[in-house]
Amino acid sequence: MDLTPRLEALRQTHAQLNAVLAGRTVLACFGKRSTLSILLADPNRPELVGGATTQSEGLALVERHRPTLLITSERLEQGCGVELALSVKQRHPATLVLVLLADVSGRKLLRRAVEADCDGLCLEKRMGLGTMVEAIRALVGGGLYIDPELRVLLRESKRGEGSELLDRPTARELEVLELMVKGYRNSEIAEALVVSEQTIKTHIGNLLLKLQARNRTHAAVLGLRHELVNWPNP
Repeated sequence: MDLTPRLEALRQTHAQLNAVLAGRTVLACFGKRSTLSILLADPNRPELVGGATTQSEGLALVERHRPTLLITSERLEQGCGVELALSVKQRHPATLVLVLLADVSGRKLLRRAVEADCDGLCLEKRMGLGTMVEAIRALVGGGLYIDPELRVLLRESKRGEGSELLDRPTARELEVLELMVKGYRNSEIAEALVVSEQTIKTHIGNLLLKLQARNRTHAAVLGLRHELVNWPNP
């Protein structure tokens, strides 16, 4: 494929990524050495604190650097990016994790990624076409990102849905949930709904209880799967 016509778009994506990641640290774990080498060699990516091609190396680097965001491909030279995500989320739940899946055929792997509380799931083929910026912008805003092609599989998947709702969220709580799914921070939700940030924290606490969710990401997944809120526009 001749990517020459897309060079300007790729440059813009690069600039947008730098803006979104300003002040945050990123660790990359990819099975393809060529992709990883390009990222690490880029002098305009000061936010990158390291890179690895295996699951064990990636976890060791996370322990060492405690990055804001881990971006990992599903396929690694040794191990699996989804299993790496699971380990990272268990040990450092505050670390944001974006997993790049190779294709849409792996339903079992997708369910595993959801169970691992991954903050974002993208298709690897979309990495340089603007999707990465959308995903990272949602994640750093406290939201969830799932590639449109993966949403059908997630909706059809039965595992990881959690128990039935303890109680249906109120209309206001659903408004909060929808903004959470879109990646709004607590302060931004408060501003949009013209209430205090403490009120938003109370609503989120109620949502976690009613949805029986482990955290914000899990609440967003459950809200989407129970069809309580709409999927954000791609």
